[in-house]
Amino acid sequence: MAYAPANSPEAFIAHWSRSGGNERANDASFLNDLCGLLGVPRPDVSTADEGGAYVFERRVSEVFTDGTSTPRSLDLYRQGYLMLPGWVTPG
Repeated sequence: MAYAPANSPEAFIAHWSRSGGNERANDASFLNDLCGLLGVPRPDVSTADEGGAYVFERRVSEVFTDGTSTPRSLDLYRQGYLMLPGWVTPG
């Protein structure tokens, strides 16, 4: 049976509580459903330059106090509003 996007918080919770915590496989679908439930626009299509004002998987650099940096990715980015990091710090 095909999944119909949730139209209530209860339906959203019931559907997504079955996901088993497989974050990488479900994050874009989860966030698209959450946007629909909240009545806000869904993210734009990502472009080849990996930029965009409202996209999934936005590339960023994490800069450390010693001046070094490491590439990272934000699961969801909306310029001026939201950053949802997609990494977990070990430890």
